[in-house]
Amino acid sequence: MDRFVVKGGKPLEIADPVIGERCLGTTVTRVRELPAPPSTSYALRRLLLDLADGRTLDVFHKNYDVSPHASDVALSRGRRERYVYEHILSACELGTPELYGVLWDDSGGRHWLLLEFVHGRKLRRSLIEDRIAAAAWLGRLRGSVVGREAELAQSGLLLSYDAVYFWDTAERALQAVGARFGSLLRRLEGVLTGYQAVIEKFSSGEPTLVHGSYRPRNIIVDTCSTDVRICPADWELTGLGPPLHDFAFLSDGADRAWIERMWDSYVAAAAPFGLTVFQPDELFEEIEGLRLHKTLRSLARSADWDYPGDMVTKLVAKAEMIGRGLG
Repeated sequence: MDRFVVKGGKPLEIADPVIGERCLGTTVTRVRELPAPPSTSYALRRLLLDLADGRTLDVFHKNYDVSPHASDVALSRGRRERYVYEHILSACELGTPELYGVLWDDSGGRHWLLLEFVHGRKLRRSLIEDRIAAAAWLGRLRGSVVGREAELAQSGLLLSYDAVYFWDTAERALQAVGARFGSLLRRLEGVLTGYQAVIEKFSSGEPTLVHGSYRPRNIIVDTCSTDVRICPADWELTGLGPPLHDFAFLSDGADRAWIERMWDSYVAAAAPFGLTVFQPDELFEEIEGLRLHKTLRSLARSADWDYPGDMVTKLVAKAEMIGRGLG
C-alpha cells in the first residue's frame, strides 16, 4: 500500500545550464517535460532534452531533495544508488538504464541523477516468460560481480544483509504490530519462535551483491528492444547478502512449477561464470526463509505507512503460513 505520492517539487528551471554543462557536459537547447510515473520516495520528472551536439535524450530526472524520508536518509539512499550506477553497473553489460549525468551539490542543495527513461512495462506476475528472463538477469548480475564482493564492501555505502539486519527487521515488525494490534502481536511472536536459526542458516554463506527490493514494481521490461531487456530500477537498497535474496523476492507468489523454471533460467545464466548454485531441496527451504523476511519487512513499516488492519492481518497470516512450512 502506498501512503503518499511524491510530486515533482519546485518547477525545474528549464533554462538553468546546470542540467547541460554540469550534468551532461554539453548545452541543452530545448527541454520538454512529459508525464512521469508516480513515486512514493523521491520527486521524479521525465524530460526530453535536445542537445547542442544533435542528440535528444529521454531522461528520467531523480531528485533526492524532495522526499518523505528524512533528508539524511534520502541522501544516504541517493549516494548508494549513485555509487551502484557509477561503479558497479557501469562496468557490467546488464541492460540497466544508462546513467546520463549526476549533480551532487551539497552546498547548493541539489542531488540529482539523470537516467535513461526506459520505455516498457513493469514486470507482470501473469507472464512467466518475463519472470524467467528476470531470473536469468539475476544469474548474470551475480556472475558479473563475482570476486569483487570485498572491494564493493569497502565503499561503506552498500547495506549489509546479515544476521543482525534480518533479526532487527523481525524486531521492528514486532514493534510495529504491537503498537497497534495486540492480538496480532501474539500470533507474530509465535511465528518467530525458532526464526533465529532460520536466519543463521540463510546468512551463513558467502554474501553477494543484491538489489535489495527485486520486486515486479521495480523491474521494467523494455518494449522497444528486439531482444528481451530486463531493466531493474531503484537501487537505493543495494547491499551484500544471501545469494538467494533477490530470487526469493522475485519468486514470491509463484507456484513450485514456476519457481523451478525460473531457477533453471538462473542456473543457465550463472553457469558460464562457474558459480555454485543450490540444489532444489535446499533452494525451496532457503526461499521460504527469505520470503518470511520479506513479509516481516512489510510489517516493520506497517505503522509508519499506516497500513489498515485488514492488510496487517493478511501479512501476519502469510507469515504464519510460511512459518508452518519452515517447521
